[in-house]
Amino acid sequence: MNPDVPTDDSASDATRSEPLFRPLRLGVQTIGFVGGAALIFWCAWIAFTRADWTVLESASPSMIAIVVVCSGISMLANGAIFWLAGRPLASMRCWEMQSVNACASVLNYAPIRLGAIARIAYARRTSRMTVGGMVAWFTFIGLGVVAVAMLGALCAWLLPGGIAATIAVWLALCLGAGLALRSAARRIDWRRVRSLRALLEDPGALWGAGVLRVVDQLAWTGRMAAAASLLGLAIDARTALLLATVAILVSLNPLGRFGYREVAVAWLASTVASGDLDPRGIEAVFFQLAIVESIGEAIVTIPAGGLGSIWCLKRLFGRSGGGAD
Repeated sequence: MNPDVPTDDSASDATRSEPLFRPLRLGVQTIGFVGGAALIFWCAWIAFTRADWTVLESASPSMIAIVVVCSGISMLANGAIFWLAGRPLASMRCWEMQSVNACASVLNYAPIRLGAIARIAYARRTSRMTVGGMVAWFTFIGLGVVAVAMLGALCAWLLPGGIAATIAVWLALCLGAGLALRSAARRIDWRRVRSLRALLEDPGALWGAGVLRVVDQLAWTGRMAAAASLLGLAIDARTALLLATVAILVSLNPLGRFGYREVAVAWLASTVASGDLDPRGIEAVFFQLAIVESIGEAIVTIPAGGLGSIWCLKRLFGRSGGGAD
């Protein structure tokens, strides 16, 4: 570990040996996966039996490329975010974290949150990150996802004008939130959460991760807009940003991303288009949109995650040890 990395002595030995697979947690996530599987089956059944898939026969190659490129940008941005947020806490390389992120992304399709477990295993075995550091790491990134996503959604929902004005105000609000957090880090007594303070005071972690979080959400927005274009749906950029925000936030729910995200996207798309809040009125084309957007992500996630998983297995069960930045 880096000599300047803060250590959180508040984590007890009991906490350090706490099992990752608690029975209650495992049970809830398994039930959540079953529910998600039922939802994705319902979503896919409606999309494939009622929607018109012949529209894809004349799909624009450029739109398909945008879907794939945006998925790749999102994955790389997330890997860089975890690296930037981890550097003040432990020694790790960017390319290694990209491999771990790819592995974690594909494992998040599993019944339980294996993606988070893979990140924890890497941080503990190869980077020697403390338990307190890992809590700060995940808290910092999780709060960043929610804050940036919500600010973007509020701007898209409430502000008049085009997408350029929306993004400008969104960036200004993110800047203000970052400055407020940095100021708080200097004023609050952080003795029991020194790792979180280290992240808030590190420019790379705070500003670098913040910028990349916006890039990630814009990549999700681009993928959503391109998926809609492939299906002949006329949605503007601000609506695509709203749909992307919902997809991101629902993917974080403790029951899993599988199924819940697709139904949430279909419901919101239908609501924005028709103003009808009744889920029974969701048109098949919006389920189709949710399925196509998710497939666009999986096209990149699954092969990249497979390669990342091979590297992670070799790294975790081979010779351990951190690396320099």
